[in-house]
Amino acid sequence: MIPSIPPAVQLIGVSPRVSLLTLSTVRALRGCVTEKIKREVDSGKFLWVFDFSLSKNAPDSRSHALRFWVTDVADSAVARNLSVDEVIARILPPARPSFHSDELCLRFSINRVTLFRMRRRWGCGCGLVKRKPLVGFLKSRWLGSLPTSFRHL
Repeated sequence: MIPSIPPAVQLIGVSPRVSLLTLSTVRALRGCVTEKIKREVDSGKFLWVFDFSLSKNAPDSRSHALRFWVTDVADSAVARNLSVDEVIARILPPARPSFHSDELCLRFSINRVTLFRMRRRWGCGCGLVKRKPLVGFLKSRWLGSLPTSFRHL
């Protein structure tokens, strides 16, 4: 089932199957350079940003593997008053106990190789990926969990 598309997300033309946008996509939508977007991440303009790098130092706002919650990019006012659990519930609906690989690639804007590497880290073999390790991953990679002064490790 395809979730309903919030009006602001409709305006930027992103598929309802996509929950997180790459840094390159945000750069293209905003028409500005990567460094400006990273400064905006550090300043708190974008609240719902996750580090999808495979680095042991993650989360780190200097990463090029940042993923931005589509609603935060489309309308940050809507996203401001939500808790991390509410945002993750919108990214990974709690009614879904697991997700197919193809769906996760679309949802997270990642390729199959990256997903394969992440599945190993999550302890997942082949088949469906359970929601619980995905939620743990998103919580551990959310830049908002870091004090601003520690975002650049």
